Amino acid sequence: MIGIIGSGVMGMSHVATLTGLGGAKVVAVSDPDAVRVAQAAALAGGAKVLSPEALIADPSVDAVIVVSPDAKHAEQVLACLAAGKPVLCEKPLATSLADGAAILRADAGRGLVQVGYMRRFDPDYVDLKQHLQAGGAGDPLLIRMIHRNATAPAFMVGTQGITNSMVHEFDILRWLIGEEILRIRVQTPRAAKQGGLIDPLLAVAETASGILVEMENSGNVRYGYDIRTEILGSAGALMMAARPATRRQTAAGEVISHPADFTQRFADAYRIQFQDWIAALAAGKTKGAGSNAWDGYVAMAVAEAGVAALQSGDWADVSLPTQF
Repeated sequence: MIGIIGSGVMGMSHVATLTGLGGAKVVAVSDPDAVRVAQAAALAGGAKVLSPEALIADPSVDAVIVVSPDAKHAEQVLACLAAGKPVLCEKPLATSLADGAAILRADAGRGLVQVGYMRRFDPDYVDLKQHLQAGGAGDPLLIRMIHRNATAPAFMVGTQGITNSMVHEFDILRWLIGEEILRIRVQTPRAAKQGGLIDPLLAVAETASGILVEMENSGNVRYGYDIRTEILGSAGALMMAARPATRRQTAAGEVISHPADFTQRFADAYRIQFQDWIAALAAGKTKGAGSNAWDGYVAMAVAEAGVAALQSGDWADVSLPTQF
C-alpha cells in the first residue's frame, strides 16, 4: 500500500502509472492544492486525502513516494525514516548538503531510501551501458550528453537548471561509467535568462580516470523533449538510440516528432522503476535496484560544485566526505 506526497505533473503521472501496475495500490495522496489532490485521489480509485504528516503516519501506508517541491524533500524523507517506512524520493534528495547528510545518517544501516533517478531503468540507457561494458567502443574518452526541455516549468529559477535538472546527467554518468566526477565547469551563453532561470547551460566535467564529459542542459528549446548521449572511445563510438518517431513528409518539408515531455520519453523507465521497487519491497527488501541515498547525495555535491563553477567562471572541485 503506497502513499504519494505531491500531485503535480509528475505526481499525477506516478499515480496513473502505479494504478496500471499489479502488486501495489495507491491508498493515500497529499497535496496543498485541493483540486489537484482530489483528481489524484479519484485517479487512484478513491485514495484517502491526507496531510503529508498524516500520510506518513497512516498504518495503511507501507511505503511512500515523495513528489513534493524540492524544499520539502528532506523533511518528508526524514519523517519516513523516523516512521521506519521505505521511501522513493524524486530528485533532488534535498536542497542542501547538510540535509543530505542528515538523511544519510538517519538511513545508515537500513537502506530505506531510493532516489528517483529513473534513467537507470530506461531501456535505451541500459542497452548503451551493456554495449559500453562489452567493450564495443574501447575505453571511453569523451562523452556528450544533451538534455533539452520544450519549456521549463514555471517553478524553475536561478541555478535550478543544475540542481533540479542537470542532476540527472550527474547520476546517469556515474552509473554508466562507474566513476566519480572530480571537477566541473559550467557556463551559459549571452542573454540567456529565461523567466528567471539561467538557461541554457553548458558543463564540462572530468571523471576519476580522466574522461571528459560535455553536458548541455536547455529548458526552453520549444520543439520538444530531447535526450541524447554519445560516447567516443578508443576503438569506436556509441550513440544511444533515438526513440522511434513517425516521419511526416509534406509540401512544407519533413517533420520528425519529439516527445512532449519527460513523462512521455521516460514512461517505460518510470514503469520499470516502480515494478522493480514494488517487487523488492514485496520480497522483504528495503529498496529496489535504483539510486540510494548516497547516490542522491553525490548528485547534490556535483550540483553544488556546478553552481560554484557557474558563479566563478572557473573549474570547481567536487568534495565528497568520507564520513558523516
